[in-house]
Parts: sequence; structure tokens; C-alpha cells
Amino acid sequence: EWSALEKLKPYALVPGAKWKTKLWPSESWAEIARRLIEAGARPVLIGGENDRPLADAIVARGPAGLLAAVGRTDLRRLGAVLSRCRACVTTDSGPMHIAGAVGVPVVALFGPTVRAFGFTPRGPRDVVLERDLPCRPCTLHGGEACPIGTHACMKEITPDTVLRAVGR
Repeated sequence: EWSALEKLKPYALVPGAKWKTKLWPSESWAEIARRLIEAGARPVLIGGENDRPLADAIVARGPAGLLAAVGRTDLRRLGAVLSRCRACVTTDSGPMHIAGAVGVPVVALFGPTVRAFGFTPRGPRDVVLERDLPCRPCTLHGGEACPIGTHACMKEITPDTVLRAVGR
């Protein structure tokens, strides 16, 4: 299993987060996966057991060939899996920090939280994507629902923007 990951050098997609306001739409994750596969890359969904419903929605919308390892890694194995990836596209979450710790380039999607809080990846190739909106930040760590009901901070981060960041 590990040698297969080493050969594939996949792109980790980490769609989950503890707080619902930090989640990016499942159709956007599916689009990223589709376009990575079309470009010859191998995306793999990674997350905890509680991320399984979101991962199932992404797989249902996503392309054939999308690997899913959601709910299959403990903390130590997560670091090992991430260390074998080319890059990690992730929400503002714990796995974002683990990817940074093992030296994998991170593309982090920030919505309700902001870079100024200091909880960002700090590697030389890491990128934080966020929208400059008057409602941001709405919380220090995220919440269960968008206070103004739009969730624009995450919905306005486009798959094109994410793929450009991955390309860098």
C-alpha cells in the first residue's frame, strides 16, 4: 500500500473540518478531483471517520479513479500518507498543519477565519486562499452556520483559483 502511494505521488484532498463554516462545497472538491485526473494526476481524499458523509458526496459527484482513504488513517499514518503526496489541498484543519509539518506544499482554503489569526501553514511553498469580504472574520475557529447565511467566504473560492495555486 505504501509503495503504491510512493509511485503515485498523489495530491491529497482534505475536505473535512471540525466546523461546518470551514467546509468548501462538495461539488468544488469533485471538480478539483476531476481536473487533476484529466491532467494525469492522482487525487486522494483524506480525512477522519466523521468526514465520511462529505467524502461520499464528493465521490458520488467526482470522477472515476478518485481514491478515498477517509476514515482509514490514524494520526501517525496520516502524516505518513501526507508525506508521500505532491501537495495537499485542505480546509483550515488539523491535517493542514500535519501536511506542513511533514514538508508537503499546502494550499489552504480559509473562510470564516483569517491569516491574521496566525493559524496558517508556514512553509515556503504554502498558499492560503481567502476572500476579502466585510463579514470576515466571523469567528476565531469557525462555527456551525454562516452568521449571515451566505457562506460566501468559502463558496467564492473557485476551483480555478485552487488549481492555479496547486500549479504554483
